Amino acid sequence: MPATGMNELGFHSPNLKLLSLSHCLTIDSESVASVARFCHGLEELDLTMCSDVENGGLAAIGHGLPSLRRLVLYGLDTIGDEGVGHLAEGCRLLEELDLSYCGGVTDASLELLVRHCSMLKHLGLEACATSLEKRAQIQQACPGLEIVAQVPAFSGPYGSMMDWDQESEIVAAEIDWSGLPPVSYTHLRAHETPEHLVCRLLLEKKKIITYNHKIPHNKSKTNRILLNINEKSNT
Repeated sequence: MPATGMNELGFHSPNLKLLSLSHCLTIDSESVASVARFCHGLEELDLTMCSDVENGGLAAIGHGLPSLRRLVLYGLDTIGDEGVGHLAEGCRLLEELDLSYCGGVTDASLELLVRHCSMLKHLGLEACATSLEKRAQIQQACPGLEIVAQVPAFSGPYGSMMDWDQESEIVAAEIDWSGLPPVSYTHLRAHETPEHLVCRLLLEKKKIITYNHKIPHNKSKTNRILLNINEKSNT
């Protein structure tokens, strides 16, 4: 929906409390600014996978939606610490914020959120570029805050993984595996999410690259073998 359509929506629905624009690919920062211009009482906003929303859109949310309590920004790799800073300063009533798969979000965003959003109870950080140490510090300082960050961090939505070995070992150590029944590979593939698929493909690619590096390719030796095969076939 273009900005003109969002202007009409906001103008005729100033008392709107909940708005879901999940997977609306035409939504951009200007569209979000149109909502923030009219719907000052909005309490819940879902912008999942609205990839054209940038830091300017978050600034508009921070300035125009002070009553916001739940905000979903899942998959917005176009936003970063600057936008989260505007959001934290203006939306101090936030209780639930999902920044999962926002590759531009770093430790600086966590510090800003903790400083300004004292009512925050749930924070989604799956696949963000935040460090394990900083999340542990935040968790210790805010025991009432639930941080969800079990998926390894990415430098982008499908970029290189960060801290895979360190975080996977910690997660595995915290899980009690005793008494759990075995699960087949077919069952795992049947319940595979798009995010899990990306992880699996990246791991398989890493294994292939490692295997190729371990076995050096001797071009001259290969040519000699092919030559011998051809000579034998001719005779």
